[in-house]
Amino acid sequence: MLFVSGCGQVQPPQTASDPVVPTPSIDWQPAPSSRPKLPTSDSSGISFRLPKASSVAQRLSLPVTPKMGRVSALVLAPDGTKLYEKNAQAAVTPASVNKILTSLAALEVLGPDKRFETRVLAGEGDQIVLTGGGDAL
Repeated sequence: MLFVSGCGQVQPPQTASDPVVPTPSIDWQPAPSSRPKLPTSDSSGISFRLPKASSVAQRLSLPVTPKMGRVSALVLAPDGTKLYEKNAQAAVTPASVNKILTSLAALEVLGPDKRFETRVLAGEGDQIVLTGGGDAL
């Protein structure tokens, strides 16, 4: 997970006597090896398929109303293949800043490798009950 913050300042308009100084540009991309590789089977040996891009796009192409605010989304497969994109370059405020702060605190205290166990239990009748789990975030 990458978190970037920034700040800026307002400068008065440049006059002809002011020198023109180029603004540096940073084109940063994470190294391919830094992407976590997700398994295609769980510890019980049950395998599963990764979704196809068309399936993800179809499920996420629900109508967006102005009441929902601006939407920015990017879904990547574990190998880095883009499965879905909508205004991915747009800077938007997250739905909950508290979730980001909680995630940062969890990463700091628990570390990025912490995992919680998710158990699948039989409920009443044909119910399936999921208990706990997954990664720390």
